Amino acid sequence: MGFMMATFYLVHWPDDDIQEITWEIISSTTSIFGALLLFQGCNRVVNYYFLDHVAAWHQLAVNMLHMMLWFCVLQLVLAYYSGAVGQQQVPAKRRSWQMEKEDEYEVIWGECVAETEDEVISLSVSFLIAQVFPAFEAEELLLVLMCSSLTL
Repeated sequence: MGFMMATFYLVHWPDDDIQEITWEIISSTTSIFGALLLFQGCNRVVNYYFLDHVAAWHQLAVNMLHMMLWFCVLQLVLAYYSGAVGQQQVPAKRRSWQMEKEDEYEVIWGECVAETEDEVISLSVSFLIAQVFPAFEAEELLLVLMCSSLTL
C-alpha cells in the first residue's frame, strides 16, 4: 500500500523531471515484467512439446536453437529500431547517437578519465614488472643466512 502511495505521489509531483523519470521507471518495470512473462510462456511451450522424454543431447540442441532464435530476434529488433535496416535509414551520426558538440564538462571529464586511466595502467605495469624481476636483496640475505649457519 505504501509503495502504491509513493508511486502516485511521484507521478503527480510538481516538478516535470520527477514525473518523467517516474513514468520511465514504471514503463521499464512493466516492459521487463512483460518480457519475463513472454519468455517463460515460450520456454514452457518448448519444454512441453519438444523436451519431454528425450535424450540429454536432444535437450541441449533444442535449448541452443531456442537461445539462438531469441538472440536473432533481439538483433533484428535492435537493427530495425536503431535505423541500421528498414525503410528509412537514418544518417550515421544519428544512428550512433553521437552529439555534434561536446559540453565543457564532457571535455574536462574526458581529460580526467584519460589521466586516471594512464595512471592506473602505469601502476599496473610497474607492479607486474616488479613481480617478474628477481629479488636480489632476498637472495643475498638467504645466502648470508646459509653461510652463517654453516660456520656456526
